[in-house]
Amino acid sequence: MAKKRKVTKGYLGSDIKAKRVERTTKRGSTIKESENQYNAGYLGHTPEDFKYGDKKLWGRKFKSKKNKEGEEIKRKEKITFDDGKQMKKRKQRKIKFGKNKGKILSKTVSWKDGKRSVKKEYIDKINTDKLKKGGVKYRDGGFLEGPIPTLFDD
Repeated sequence: MAKKRKVTKGYLGSDIKAKRVERTTKRGSTIKESENQYNAGYLGHTPEDFKYGDKKLWGRKFKSKKNKEGEEIKRKEKITFDDGKQMKKRKQRKIKFGKNKGKILSKTVSWKDGKRSVKKEYIDKINTDKLKKGGVKYRDGGFLEGPIPTLFDD
């Protein structure tokens, strides 16, 4: 089987720069997506919202690898939102050796208000859900989902 490459551009409308590349070989296939919102100065008008789940995105990068059986073995996604002030990325890969062989290592890193939180877990299959709102990781290792508490909260 020869290598095949398919490129698709502009599939999200004229206000968002979007490119998708699909490569297929005898070992499997790879999908790469890159999407970024144009700014108002470039377009001459205010761009439409780039919606993704519960967020309005600024930019998104995505990469996925499948083996020849069609099973997803790697998945990487990064989103930037809130006008570039917040970012979240998730990497997932299949473990080849060790006690967790065959499981998926999922690592989610999020940046909000200058703080970085990391969540690592072993799961049974690749999570294909859209990235949702994150939380803050405290120094004692606990993890809080949802908004950050402040000194003035009751």
